[in-house]
Amino acid sequence: MRAGHQAARQALVSANPYPGRTSGWENGPAGSRAGVAGGKGGRALRVLVAEDEKLLADTLAVGLRRRALAVDVCYDGPTAIDLTTTHDYDVLVLDRDLPGCRG
Repeated sequence: MRAGHQAARQALVSANPYPGRTSGWENGPAGSRAGVAGGKGGRALRVLVAEDEKLLADTLAVGLRRRALAVDVCYDGPTAIDLTTTHDYDVLVLDRDLPGCRG
């Protein structure tokens, strides 16, 4: 990975879009509509991003989390299959040619 891409990825992964919160920020800031709109049973929508390009996957996850969505990320097919069989996702953002799983 080129140095510029590595720096961008690190900035995205370590960025907390909700200052003052140290954990749980993936579901939005206090007082947001997270857990009110969209999901089953009044919870936030749960999204799985399955993409082998880590920078793209992490960028998508940050953007979705800023919209108060609960996001999980994986980088290969077997992990994606495992996550989808053990968790109830509302949305899948899926690369069709993941390592370890085609189609």
